[in-house]
Amino acid sequence: MWDHRIYYVLSEVYWRTGYALYGDHWTGTETAYRPDCDLDELRQRHKEAAAAFERHQDHARFLSRNIPDQLTDTEYRAHRAEIGAAEDAAAAARLERDQLSDALRVREQNQRYYDRRVSVERRLVRAFTKGELDLIQGTGTIVEWEKWAKHAAFRVSFGKSLIYAPSHLCNNRRDTGFVARESFDNWLSNVFENEVKVAKREGADRFVKMQEWFINWIAENPEEPGKELSRQQFNKAFKPKGKTTFDNLWAALAPPSWKGKGRRGS
Repeated sequence: MWDHRIYYVLSEVYWRTGYALYGDHWTGTETAYRPDCDLDELRQRHKEAAAAFERHQDHARFLSRNIPDQLTDTEYRAHRAEIGAAEDAAAAARLERDQLSDALRVREQNQRYYDRRVSVERRLVRAFTKGELDLIQGTGTIVEWEKWAKHAAFRVSFGKSLIYAPSHLCNNRRDTGFVARESFDNWLSNVFENEVKVAKREGADRFVKMQEWFINWIAENPEEPGKELSRQQFNKAFKPKGKTTFDNLWAALAPPSWKGKGRRGS
């Protein structure tokens, strides 16, 4: 049985994350809105996202099954980075597919609300994927996000606190999602702090665009491009208000391999 003293249901985690980022701009009803476009365009975007998920997933599988012999260390790392980039692209496409699927079920349009919803869900997915937080299904099954997300049937409804699991990986096909209260509170006040600083400094809507730029930059550069080159490109795109905005986002979002000692441009 759910004990509210120990666990948050997923919808509360979703609300608290959104409120931490966007303050009073966050309503908690963001899932009730779709983007500012007609239904035909929305259906086409959903179709393209579903196809992109399958394409990137197939590419990642192909690369994993076809690792050339006698690679140098550098070539092997590059191959593994390409696999990781394909898996990340598949995960992003799957999330977009699910968000657009939800959007097709609602009537009201509000692009800002939809963008904020996408931003918060994307960040929570990253937290579950990277092990910053554990997502618990039902009575105690830890969602192995990277493993489960490789299956088209896997789906999470943040607003309804529901997890739809691949049937061969979990006995309960559908169950409630939880996060341990203490671990989430610690994450919100420590790991997540850099992003909250940026959202408050730069503004909620501007933060969404900065976050999206940073995540796309990571996906487009499997080999770390150097912190200073990244900074130059970021500053060129946004001209941030704060001197530490880029550093805050780098600390929050850059892969661990980009932050190691002796990395180029760091």
